[in-house]
Amino acid sequence: MKFRRKLFLATAVLSAVAAMISCKKDEETGSSLPSLDNVPRFEVDSYVKCGTKVVFTPTKVTNATGAEVKYKWSITRGSDTVMSSRESEEDDGMSLEFVFEGAVATDTLCNFIITCAAEATGYYGTSFSKVVTTVSDKSLVSEGDAPGLAYGITTGTVTADDGKTAYGTIKAGGLEWLAENIHFSGTAGAVTGVALEEAEDASDIFGRFYTWDEAQTACASLGTEWRVPAISDWDSFLTMLMDGEGDSQSDAEDSPVVWEGVTGKLMTNAFFNGVRMWEYWPDVDITNETGFGIIPTGLATVVDNSSLTDGASGNNTDRIYSFTRFGEYAGFWVGEEYPQKENSAYYLYFWDENPNMRLNYVDKGSLALPVRCVRDI
Repeated sequence: MKFRRKLFLATAVLSAVAAMISCKKDEETGSSLPSLDNVPRFEVDSYVKCGTKVVFTPTKVTNATGAEVKYKWSITRGSDTVMSSRESEEDDGMSLEFVFEGAVATDTLCNFIITCAAEATGYYGTSFSKVVTTVSDKSLVSEGDAPGLAYGITTGTVTADDGKTAYGTIKAGGLEWLAENIHFSGTAGAVTGVALEEAEDASDIFGRFYTWDEAQTACASLGTEWRVPAISDWDSFLTMLMDGEGDSQSDAEDSPVVWEGVTGKLMTNAFFNGVRMWEYWPDVDITNETGFGIIPTGLATVVDNSSLTDGASGNNTDRIYSFTRFGEYAGFWVGEEYPQKENSAYYLYFWDENPNMRLNYVDKGSLALPVRCVRDI
């Protein structure tokens, strides 16, 4: 099942849950009742590591007459009911403690829907639901790539300056590239970049999303010789993949530069929790013969909210991130600023049903993208 369909179905399920609760009350009372003042909203990350214990605490639901409010929890995993209308015994019946079990055997699709329903005599009930996907080091796998790498490409590894994180690399044309998205998160008190949907448990799996300035910091974490790739670095690598069949060229409508027919050689036929990630399979021939292993993590648009808060400008806690195009789009920062527009920089990208890599530019702080660092060999 494709990711956009999965997300649509999850949204439809959440809407159906709310509709069923409302209809049930209509049938039971046969008359119109007032609604409770608010819904039992709670917070939980969209991605949670297998085995994690989470305590859900909803906002307190009130009503005009002060009638007693009871909170009931329901949890489903796929088509299976894990918990049905259970009243919590914690925190005066409000909070629920739950351990997210991980993937077992071949069943790796771990999407949970958690619903909290608030009920009070004489009122329509209200409810709130969230979808949680559990992840583990087995969540992301690649299958079906052509065996072996293209001529002149070899593999390696690099360990970050912290001595803890090792990344796979590829070596080609005198350059060594990260073969996965970097997930450097900064140091204590100086967090940099953001995880997918701001869920830290997704960071190691998909890499992090950085503004242009943060991207420089992320690559520097590997050592002083590492950098965000320049246009010339990308052009050297991508032109090699074109096998002399074309040249990087200007495309006034879409992009300053286009590298034709290269994306399938960079992409990996990835599966996340057992679901194929790339939407345009099999329209583009995915071979990953470069070993570059690109996955479609999408992008995040960024709104800096620091002027409306007490936080310091540039701190990512003051930013609002909107994540889009997961499963169909990949983009990466380029280390060069765009000279014709202030505070702008280049980036590369491609999207579904198109085999060409494109270059464009954007405001450095309005977009957050993954990063592949490079160094000279």
